[in-house]
Amino acid sequence: DSLEDFSVRSYEGGFIHADVNNLMAQLDTWLHGDLANADPKFNGDLNQALKAIEAPVFCMPCTTDRYFLASSVEQQECQMLGNKGFYEPIVSINGHRAGDPSRKGLEAEAAFIKEKVQELWKV
Repeated sequence: DSLEDFSVRSYEGGFIHADVNNLMAQLDTWLHGDLANADPKFNGDLNQALKAIEAPVFCMPCTTDRYFLASSVEQQECQMLGNKGFYEPIVSINGHRAGDPSRKGLEAEAAFIKEKVQELWKV
């Protein structure tokens, strides 16, 4: 497969029917969603910002994600959350897109995420 084939199949196929408002909100989050800078009291300190979270958090990277390495998430973000952080990796060969409910073939991963979210409500 060429890069163009991959792009058409993966990106166009994945986003062509997406609501443009959802895509814009996602882009805005990527650009401005830095937790360490969300409140001036954290002064850019991610560790301090994560420790301020009071709710339980499931850290759920995919085991083959190359954007957010599972080992890094477990060692850094999840540990910074202390007893509020639960490491629940998504075991998959599908990398960053593991569990995407809008993609065919990822139903089992999506069900795993849904199950964990249901558990989160019980914590």
